[in-house]
Amino acid sequence: MGQQSLIYSFVARGTVVLAEFTEFSGNFNSIAAQCLQKLPASNNKFTYNCDGHTFNYLVEDGYSECSASRSGVFRGFRAGLDLLTSLLMDFLCVVSQAQDFRQHGTQMRRKMWFQNMKIKLIVLGIIIALILIIILSVCHGFKC
Repeated sequence: MGQQSLIYSFVARGTVVLAEFTEFSGNFNSIAAQCLQKLPASNNKFTYNCDGHTFNYLVEDGYSECSASRSGVFRGFRAGLDLLTSLLMDFLCVVSQAQDFRQHGTQMRRKMWFQNMKIKLIVLGIIIALILIIILSVCHGFKC
């Protein structure tokens, strides 16, 4: 945004302007007041374009805020905001994939540990059985 992006602004309660600011001469206050009369009382955001200027209104809890700027001043800001939004969405996707990869890795590690432990127990059982067979064959039963 440039140095002269904000041309006119005001705060109003209902249709009564409480405070206003401008450093420029023009009919900004009359245009803004006309638009203020047409605003609904519901909490919302509105934008009106008139004479190459954009009037942005925010209505909340009975108070209205208006800022007027030259049309197109915030287009670059909007493009940057869209780029930032897309980058954040990509980042969230990557984080989600990383979390899924981590969970899958943990599950696979546990599965491999259990398989390894099962093989070790089977080998231990075979060794014990072989030792028992050798002892029984050498001693002719349990008469050693």
